[in-house]
Amino acid sequence: MKNKKLLLSCFFFLLFLIIMLLVVLGKTTGFDQAIYQAIISCRGDFFDFYFITITKLANTVTIIFIVLLFVLLFRNKDSLFLVISSVDCILLNTIFKYIVRRSRPMELRLISQGGYSFPSGHTMMAVCFYGYFLYLALTKIKNKVFRYCV
Repeated sequence: MKNKKLLLSCFFFLLFLIIMLLVVLGKTTGFDQAIYQAIISCRGDFFDFYFITITKLANTVTIIFIVLLFVLLFRNKDSLFLVISSVDCILLNTIFKYIVRRSRPMELRLISQGGYSFPSGHTMMAVCFYGYFLYLALTKIKNKVFRYCV
Protein backbone atom coordinates (compact mmCIF):
# COMPACT_ATOMS: atom_id res chain seq x y z
CA MET A 1 0.00 0.00 0.00
CA LYS A 2 2.85 2.41 0.83
CA ASN A 3 4.45 1.71 -2.56
CA LYS A 4 1.18 2.63 -4.30
CA LYS A 5 0.96 5.90 -2.36
CA LEU A 6 4.58 6.73 -3.11
CA LEU A 7 4.12 5.90 -6.79
CA LEU A 8 0.96 8.00 -6.96
CA SER A 9 2.70 10.89 -5.19
CA CYS A 10 5.62 10.71 -7.61
CA PHE A 11 3.25 10.61 -10.58
CA PHE A 12 1.38 13.75 -9.48
CA PHE A 13 4.61 15.57 -8.63
CA LEU A 14 6.00 14.74 -12.07
CA LEU A 15 2.74 15.89 -13.67
CA PHE A 16 2.99 19.17 -11.75
CA LEU A 17 6.59 19.66 -12.90
CA ILE A 18 5.57 19.03 -16.53
CA ILE A 19 2.73 21.57 -16.26
CA MET A 20 5.10 24.04 -14.59
CA LEU A 21 7.61 23.60 -17.41
CA LEU A 22 4.89 24.17 -20.01
CA VAL A 23 3.84 27.36 -18.21
CA VAL A 24 7.43 28.62 -18.00
CA LEU A 25 7.93 27.94 -21.72
CA GLY A 26 4.66 29.73 -22.57
CA LYS A 27 3.08 26.63 -24.12
CA THR A 28 -0.27 26.89 -22.29
CA THR A 29 -1.71 30.02 -23.92
CA GLY A 30 -4.38 28.21 -25.96
CA PHE A 31 -5.45 26.08 -23.02
CA ASP A 32 -5.46 29.13 -20.73
CA GLN A 33 -7.69 31.07 -23.11
CA ALA A 34 -10.15 28.18 -23.52
CA ILE A 35 -10.50 27.79 -19.74
CA TYR A 36 -10.73 31.54 -19.24
CA GLN A 37 -13.51 31.84 -21.84
CA ALA A 38 -15.41 28.90 -20.32
CA ILE A 39 -15.27 30.52 -16.87
CA ILE A 40 -16.23 33.97 -18.17
CA SER A 41 -19.24 32.46 -19.98
CA CYS A 42 -20.58 31.31 -16.59
CA ARG A 43 -20.35 34.75 -14.98
CA GLY A 44 -23.43 35.86 -13.09
CA ASP A 45 -24.43 36.96 -9.61
CA PHE A 46 -24.77 33.43 -8.23
CA PHE A 47 -21.48 32.10 -9.62
CA ASP A 48 -19.60 35.29 -8.74
CA PHE A 49 -20.79 35.01 -5.12
CA TYR A 50 -20.07 31.27 -5.06
CA PHE A 51 -16.50 31.55 -6.35
CA ILE A 52 -15.67 34.55 -4.15
CA THR A 53 -16.88 32.55 -1.14
CA ILE A 54 -14.81 29.51 -2.16
CA THR A 55 -11.80 31.78 -2.58
CA LYS A 56 -12.26 33.25 0.90
CA LEU A 57 -12.33 29.74 2.40
CA ALA A 58 -8.71 29.28 1.28
CA ASN A 59 -7.29 32.71 2.08
CA THR A 60 -4.48 33.07 4.59
CA VAL A 61 -6.56 34.57 7.41
CA THR A 62 -9.20 31.83 7.21
CA ILE A 63 -6.59 29.05 7.11
CA ILE A 64 -4.62 30.48 10.05
CA PHE A 65 -7.82 30.85 12.09
CA ILE A 66 -8.92 27.25 11.43
CA VAL A 67 -5.42 25.85 12.07
CA LEU A 68 -5.19 27.69 15.41
CA LEU A 69 -8.68 26.57 16.37
CA PHE A 70 -7.83 22.96 15.46
CA VAL A 71 -4.58 23.11 17.49
CA LEU A 72 -6.33 24.61 20.52
CA LEU A 73 -9.17 22.09 20.39
CA PHE A 74 -7.21 18.88 19.78
CA ARG A 75 -3.54 19.37 20.73
CA ASN A 76 -2.44 16.09 19.15
CA LYS A 77 -0.20 14.80 16.37
CA ASP A 78 -2.90 15.52 13.78
CA SER A 79 -2.95 19.21 14.69
CA LEU A 80 0.86 19.32 14.64
CA PHE A 81 0.86 17.71 11.18
CA LEU A 82 -1.72 20.26 10.01
CA VAL A 83 0.52 23.13 11.14
CA ILE A 84 3.61 21.62 9.51
CA SER A 85 1.85 20.80 6.24
CA SER A 86 0.24 24.26 6.06
CA VAL A 87 3.59 25.99 6.55
CA ASP A 88 5.23 23.63 4.03
CA CYS A 89 2.48 24.37 1.54
CA ILE A 90 2.99 28.13 1.86
CA LEU A 91 6.76 27.78 1.51
CA LEU A 92 6.53 25.49 -1.54
CA ASN A 93 3.99 27.75 -3.18
CA THR A 94 6.19 30.79 -2.66
CA ILE A 95 9.24 28.99 -4.06
CA PHE A 96 7.36 27.77 -7.15
CA LYS A 97 5.82 31.22 -7.75
CA TYR A 98 9.29 32.80 -7.84
CA ILE A 99 10.61 30.08 -10.14
CA VAL A 100 7.76 30.51 -12.63
CA ARG A 101 7.02 34.27 -12.20
CA ARG A 102 3.81 34.16 -14.18
CA SER A 103 1.80 37.40 -14.25
CA ARG A 104 -1.84 37.44 -13.27
CA PRO A 105 -4.51 38.01 -15.91
CA MET A 106 -5.69 41.61 -15.66
CA GLU A 107 -9.08 41.54 -17.38
CA LEU A 108 -12.45 40.73 -15.79
CA ARG A 109 -11.17 39.96 -12.29
CA LEU A 110 -13.56 39.19 -9.43
CA ILE A 111 -11.00 39.98 -6.74
CA SER A 112 -7.73 41.85 -6.57
CA GLN A 113 -4.73 39.73 -5.72
CA GLY A 114 -1.07 40.64 -5.81
CA GLY A 115 1.91 38.53 -6.68
CA TYR A 116 2.35 35.89 -9.31
CA SER A 117 -0.43 33.62 -10.56
CA PHE A 118 1.15 30.18 -10.86
CA PRO A 119 0.81 27.98 -8.95
CA SER A 120 -2.40 29.18 -7.38
CA GLY A 121 -1.83 29.72 -3.68
CA HIS A 122 -5.54 29.45 -2.94
CA THR A 123 -5.85 26.16 -4.79
CA MET A 124 -2.67 24.69 -3.37
CA MET A 125 -3.62 25.66 0.19
CA ALA A 126 -7.19 24.41 -0.21
CA VAL A 127 -6.06 21.02 -1.52
CA CYS A 128 -3.43 20.66 1.21
CA PHE A 129 -5.56 21.95 4.06
CA TYR A 130 -9.05 20.68 3.26
CA GLY A 131 -7.61 17.50 1.75
CA TYR A 132 -6.04 16.74 5.13
CA PHE A 133 -9.40 17.32 6.83
CA LEU A 134 -11.00 14.92 4.36
CA TYR A 135 -8.30 12.35 5.13
CA LEU A 136 -8.94 12.79 8.88
CA ALA A 137 -12.68 12.42 8.36
CA LEU A 138 -12.25 9.23 6.34
CA THR A 139 -9.81 7.68 8.80
CA LYS A 140 -10.99 8.92 12.21
CA ILE A 141 -14.79 9.17 12.11
CA LYS A 142 -16.29 5.78 12.92
CA ASN A 143 -19.96 6.58 12.29
CA LYS A 144 -20.51 5.92 8.56
CA VAL A 145 -23.39 8.37 8.14
CA PHE A 146 -21.51 11.21 9.83
CA ARG A 147 -18.29 10.35 7.96
CA TYR A 148 -20.05 10.52 4.58
CA CYS A 149 -21.79 13.78 5.53
CA VAL A 150 -18.43 15.32 6.35
